[in-house]
Amino acid sequence: PGMTKGSTIPNSEVTLDLDGDGTAKYNFPTFATSKGGKFNIVADMMNDAGEKKDSKTVGVVVEPGTAPAADDKSGDKSGDKDKDEDKDDK
Repeated sequence: PGMTKGSTIPNSEVTLDLDGDGTAKYNFPTFATSKGGKFNIVADMMNDAGEKKDSKTVGVVVEPGTAPAADDKSGDKSGDKDKDEDKDDK
């Protein structure tokens, strides 16, 4: 039933080695069943000895996931311009 405030999302932690003032991008895909909510992303800067030297936190809002519609018409040809509307076989 949801997450406990302050807990880490399973399998969301990554470690990146950056030189100097490098930039990194992070993408964590969610599922259609995701409930969404407010989350904090925390980036910790560690030195070669493993000591934490700096930390930045930013809050994000994740919208709830949406499952595909049950009446998905992906096979519907109603928008097919080549469809013979008058049924005269031409």
